[in-house]
Order: sequence, then C-alpha cells, then structure tokens
Amino acid sequence: MNIIDISFAGSDAEIDKEKVETLCNEVLLLNDINSSELSVVFCTDQFMRDLNKRYRDHDEPTDVLSFETMHTEASEPCRHAGDIVLSLDTIKRNSEELAVNLDEELKRCIIHGILHLAGYNHTENPANDKMILLQEDILSKFQGVNLL
Repeated sequence: MNIIDISFAGSDAEIDKEKVETLCNEVLLLNDINSSELSVVFCTDQFMRDLNKRYRDHDEPTDVLSFETMHTEASEPCRHAGDIVLSLDTIKRNSEELAVNLDEELKRCIIHGILHLAGYNHTENPANDKMILLQEDILSKFQGVNLL
C-alpha cells in the first residue's frame, strides 16, 4: 500500500481527496511502485510559475511538475516516490483550449506526473509517444471516476 499526501497551495478547488488517493495509488501500482509515499500538491499558476522558474528556469506556469525522490532509507520500510505539483489554473485553461472535460484533464495530468516519477520521459507530446500512449491507456481505465 502506498501513502498519498494531498495538499493545497493557494487553491480552494473542491477535489475529492479520497478519489485522488485511489487514482494515484492505482497508477503507482500499475507501475510496480508499492510501499511508497507520494506527495500531491494542487496549486495556483503563481505558485507553479515560481517552482517552474526555480527548478526548470522557465518563467511561466505549467500544468504539472514531477520531482522524483525515489530512495529507500535503511531504517525506513517506505520509500518516497516523489512529489507532483498540479496547477489547477493551467489545467482548467488547457481543458478549455483542448475542449476536454476538466475532470478528464485533471486525471490526465495526475497520471502524467506519476509516469514521470516511474521513469518515463518525453521531449514533446506526440500522440504516438510511448509515455503518452500509456498515459491515455491508464486514463481510459478511470473514465467513470470523477475527482471534481
């Protein structure tokens, strides 16, 4: 079982934390990550912009950032898989621009962030990219789950 810690940084969105925990845990398990801790932070564009500038030297918000910290302490039975930070402002904008349901785009970004922690990477987002194909396959398994 994984431990999922959910927090909000300046965002007051009404998100079903229990369903987010379930989604995160299932995606981690699908990627053979078990007995781990994951931190999920929902934030505003300004919070995300500050992180993106500090860690990636991009002075703009983005939808999701992943910070991998996968390590195991000798005295700790649980390892920290990492942190994902999601800007609800950008996710909302993206859902409108892409004409997709906000809930679907939120799930897509959560899955995307966890896949980065699981070791997947990409430089662009082509539809035929291995990571993007896996992301969409996992997303299809959670069509009936509403986080908002």
